[in-house]
Amino acid sequence: MSSTSSQTGCHLYAFKSNYKTTAILIAAAFADETVTLEPSFDYGRLSQTPEFQRMSPLKKVPVLVTSLGEPIFGASSIAWYFGTLGNSLVPTRPYQQALTQQYVSLANQDMYAAITSWTYPVLGYLEYSPEILARTQAAAWVQLNYLNDVLKERTFLCTDSVTLADVVIFCLLQHVYEKFLDATDRGKLVNLTAWMERCSHLPQVAGAVGKLEFCNVPIKHDPHRYKTLQPKIQNYLKSH
Repeated sequence: MSSTSSQTGCHLYAFKSNYKTTAILIAAAFADETVTLEPSFDYGRLSQTPEFQRMSPLKKVPVLVTSLGEPIFGASSIAWYFGTLGNSLVPTRPYQQALTQQYVSLANQDMYAAITSWTYPVLGYLEYSPEILARTQAAAWVQLNYLNDVLKERTFLCTDSVTLADVVIFCLLQHVYEKFLDATDRGKLVNLTAWMERCSHLPQVAGAVGKLEFCNVPIKHDPHRYKTLQPKIQNYLKSH
């Protein structure tokens, strides 16, 4: 592991199965930047090494080492870095820049909390409660309906072209559309669904996530899934 400028392209230390990592890779593709994702990323091991701690003194992930050997930690900072290269995903007008930041922050805070509180218990990552699920699902739909209203007269969220806001929110909602929202649900979110399709057809997005596969039958809670996953999750947490 090296942070010297002798490396070719950028090097990313990140968890692969994370929407923020996907957003970073898409942002890099828009900037025509080559990014190598650490193939055997083991946070528990790497975070204890002096090399990693020099790049990320607070042991934060993800961490990017640029082609010049300059380290950046934090998903939002890394995505913004790529978005500003050639103004590929960050608008030049200050107001639209602020809008981009607004939606990225919304995605990573309120939307993330609402979406995961609804979907994670069903997926077996958190304990399931029908009463709590009803509330969290309602909170998630507040966010979805808001985006649907915003996109009623917009092609993309902030400008007439794609921005980092579109990339981040698309990545956050991908699994929701693929596992939770059936045709009836999507019919209530016509504008948002059209936007999801529009984003998915962008070459930089399709190259990172493949084809967006809409849900036919929403995934249901399975007690066995929770029992199976919990030991693995606990072991993972202990090692990190």
